Amino acid sequence: MNDHRSSAERWLGTALGKRVLSQEKDLVDLALAQVFGPQLLQIGRWGDEGAFLSLSRTRRSALIDSASRHVPCIHSSPEQLAVATHSVDAVLLPHTLERSCAPHQVLREVDRILVGDGHVIILGLNPTGPMGLRRVLSRKKFPEHCLALIRMRRIEDWLKLLGYEIRGTKRFCFAWPMKGLKAAHLEKIESLGSRCWPVLAGGYMVHAQKRVYGMTPIRPTARSRQRVGTGLAEPTARKMHD
Repeated sequence: MNDHRSSAERWLGTALGKRVLSQEKDLVDLALAQVFGPQLLQIGRWGDEGAFLSLSRTRRSALIDSASRHVPCIHSSPEQLAVATHSVDAVLLPHTLERSCAPHQVLREVDRILVGDGHVIILGLNPTGPMGLRRVLSRKKFPEHCLALIRMRRIEDWLKLLGYEIRGTKRFCFAWPMKGLKAAHLEKIESLGSRCWPVLAGGYMVHAQKRVYGMTPIRPTARSRQRVGTGLAEPTARKMHD
């Protein structure tokens, strides 16, 4: 995953990468405003080490990454997390599934470590949007750090199969991924795109919450209880006494 991380850092240093990261931080900030508790865990570095963790409202936050200097870091594979079961209140996956060769396993591990009502926030690039089209037309994989782009609807289906409720989705980055676009032009395209062609967004965010439904035993009421042996004949001795 080190190679993917270094290529991601190079891409995020470009004008397009900075634009994508800026919009993602705004969306994640809004999503994390609904997430509280003791612990937030970000799996996979994306941008500066504290780019997203600084937005957390939880009491503690940590990053899973192969190397980190300035924030609490857990050195672990996303597919086999060195994290206790049911110990985390929220998980952030910034393009983590796209950079994994086993995205299903990553989600299963996330499900394992989350508490019963825990939150998961996922960032991804849309394969049917301008990013996906450029990836198809490019001679090299675009962006280089992504092994595969995953549709937002598929992410939602995976989460629902694991018993998660979709709290909200956001689409962003509607401008064509190219150089030379002016800020005013970009702002106009983003505004029009969110209203007129949302399915052609360059990226998306999915916010879901884990649901665990407990079983409450139903006890019989006093009226429904029946005495054992009801309807049997009276003992012979009692009949003779009478």
